[in-house]
Amino acid sequence: MTISPGAAPPPAGAPEPPVDRSVRHRPWPTAERVVVAETAGQTSGLVVTNRSLLRDGRRWLPVSGEIHFSRLDRRLWQPALELLRAGGVDLVSTYVFWNHHQPLADQEPDFTGNRDLAAFLRLCAAQGLPAIVRIGPWCHGEVRHGGHPDWLVARHDALRTDSAGYLADVERYFRSLGRELGPLCAPAGPVVAVQIENELYGDPQHIRTLKAVAKAAGIEPALWTATGWGNAQLPVPEVFPVYSGYSEGFWVDAHEDWDDSFRSHFFFCDRWDDPGVGKDLAGAGWSDVPGSKHPDLPPATCELGGGMAVAYHRRPVPSALDVAAVGHVKIGSGSVWQGYYMYVGGTNPEAPDGLQESHHTGYPNDTPRLNYDFHAPIGRDMRVRESFRRLALQHSFLEAFGSRLAGMVTTFPDQNGSPEIAGDRRLRWCLRSDGVEGFVFVNNHQAVEPLPAVPGVRFAVCLDDGVPVLFPPRGVEVPTGALWCLPVGLAVGAFRIRWATATVLTELAADDGTPILFMYAHPGLPAQMSVGNGSPAECDDPQSVIDLEPGGAVTTVTAPTGQRLHVVVLDSDQSLRVWTPTVSGRRQVVLSDAEIVVRDGALLAFPEASGTVELFDTGTLGWRRQDLSAGPPCAPVDVRLVHAASERSPIRRSFNGRASAPTRAEVGEHGACYRLTVPSVPADAERVVLRVDLVGDVAHVNLPGAEPFDDLFWSGEPWTIDLGGFRGRDEVVLELHVTPVRLDPAVRLTPRAQRLARRWGPVAAIHHAEVLAGKPVDITGLARGAAG
Repeated sequence: MTISPGAAPPPAGAPEPPVDRSVRHRPWPTAERVVVAETAGQTSGLVVTNRSLLRDGRRWLPVSGEIHFSRLDRRLWQPALELLRAGGVDLVSTYVFWNHHQPLADQEPDFTGNRDLAAFLRLCAAQGLPAIVRIGPWCHGEVRHGGHPDWLVARHDALRTDSAGYLADVERYFRSLGRELGPLCAPAGPVVAVQIENELYGDPQHIRTLKAVAKAAGIEPALWTATGWGNAQLPVPEVFPVYSGYSEGFWVDAHEDWDDSFRSHFFFCDRWDDPGVGKDLAGAGWSDVPGSKHPDLPPATCELGGGMAVAYHRRPVPSALDVAAVGHVKIGSGSVWQGYYMYVGGTNPEAPDGLQESHHTGYPNDTPRLNYDFHAPIGRDMRVRESFRRLALQHSFLEAFGSRLAGMVTTFPDQNGSPEIAGDRRLRWCLRSDGVEGFVFVNNHQAVEPLPAVPGVRFAVCLDDGVPVLFPPRGVEVPTGALWCLPVGLAVGAFRIRWATATVLTELAADDGTPILFMYAHPGLPAQMSVGNGSPAECDDPQSVIDLEPGGAVTTVTAPTGQRLHVVVLDSDQSLRVWTPTVSGRRQVVLSDAEIVVRDGALLAFPEASGTVELFDTGTLGWRRQDLSAGPPCAPVDVRLVHAASERSPIRRSFNGRASAPTRAEVGEHGACYRLTVPSVPADAERVVLRVDLVGDVAHVNLPGAEPFDDLFWSGEPWTIDLGGFRGRDEVVLELHVTPVRLDPAVRLTPRAQRLARRWGPVAAIHHAEVLAGKPVDITGLARGAAG
């Protein structure tokens, strides 16, 4: 369909509906200046201004995803990084846990096997991914002693201070770490940033000391960061403060309802300090007063909740919309760095006393000994969740338009909601703009406490030209769960989109050079736009309203000069199937239920069921299709009850008022025991996962006569267990032990888990088990065909 803008203005005298949502762009209050510059000899091209990050002179709005190399089997590093890239992550974040590398004082730190930091970072470089390495020496990360080895804790009374004895051990460790990390700092390697410590609130001098120790060890990144939440007092600009934002957390007591610190992240606002993260560990160092962002530095995040870990006493499972809404709100509020924790789940290494956070080592929380899946967008089974797909929409937008967005300032409308108004139900929205173009962000989702629909919404946005942009033509209802990012004044090629009621996804170029703008529609919001030719005077002329048809068809807008713009609007279902890989230097748009990754220049799909993959052809302006076959299903898993759960329950214990988890021995003694027989594990499968639907409290799985290799605190979700290490085996026999779930006020389950527990009563049972095996299907020919 071809439409000429300006051909059909609204009828004369047509009544204008009332405007009840208005905002006037407010410019940056001060001139831009460099705040954090590279030191002499560094040439990575990364600097920080008071507005954004710059990389090689261009604005950069990075998306970082946390992945812990030492919590993953080495064979999973590459597929995990491929999926990270496929999800729009362009910066890898990883912790280095000291006790994963040096459990004994008289041994040198071990950087081999799954602990090979340098090999992991070289693999990041091969994937084109820069990295930020969080070196501690105290990290937290739900790790025993926060990553401090047992021998270090036993040796020193004064930890995380400038105590001479403690610093001497840190210096020795950092020298070993420097040999691994130093040569990989940019520009020779992928490491562009290093985080010092974690959640250290009141000792800026110790941060300075640790930075000096790291530099003396040969660690010289372009940028140093430190966590800024908890009203942390940091030596700015020697370190760049980074913040967090979680929709729910395991660190709250079981009897407590949803905390205000979680609620605050669903409001567009200029508060970046999280008043809840780390509160139960901070002790006397904690302040209930949220800190202010440093006025000379832009807001950046390193821990937006990609999911959430579970503790025994509290087991939250954020929804995909919870995760996406927090990320969406931070982008709208002015974030210049989207950092997610976690983005890829993992498994703790085994150790005699465990390497997890637990009551045994004085932590307020008992976490699983092995399982650190975190309900992350990419599970530790290398399968993606819906949260991955919702975040990927945001990241595709940032990949295409982030360099423009990064220079835009956020304007919060007068009387907009604030985190301090707990019962606020007004529309939550804001404008992020540079005065010429921008985006209206709307959030009508909140975890735990759903927001009602907001009727009769119409926006009046005034940019630097002083001409109000009024849209949509009629008031619309903002439904519950809406996440909108609507362009205003957006330049695309020779055109300027005065406004649109669909969210921008990405931009391609047709084979003849004509720009192709991809957007996606929202339920209940008609997809429309108004287009000009880009000249300032054009904005004074009446503009036609162009109705866009969601579903993937092309609408072509033609200017009087003959210049054209193609617009493709996906419907809401298609938006959760979209991938935007770059193949041979060209960005593509692909629709697929299967994961789509790029490997060695090839485009691969990982189907779990037969289906279709579609790729947009920039030559024909249509969709090329290819059928996908998942191959034959795996043989059924034989599940047999060996013995039922004991009538006696494990002894209930607690620590500082929080319930403690039963021990491995207690799970084996009191839990039901099932024998699971997997007839065969395909040798040619790249991904092999055992999926178990069960009801219970605590579970672990092991080979007969061996120690458990995986465990679970049940939260109502299926348990997926990686069987990749058993590929090629004719038969795998496993024992699964699970204790009964009981409705207990000392253990906070999700509403779904509570419903299942009520339905089944005190029970420990497996309802179904199956093996999901997959191998890649090469669809590179589809992309090559589209490229002509």
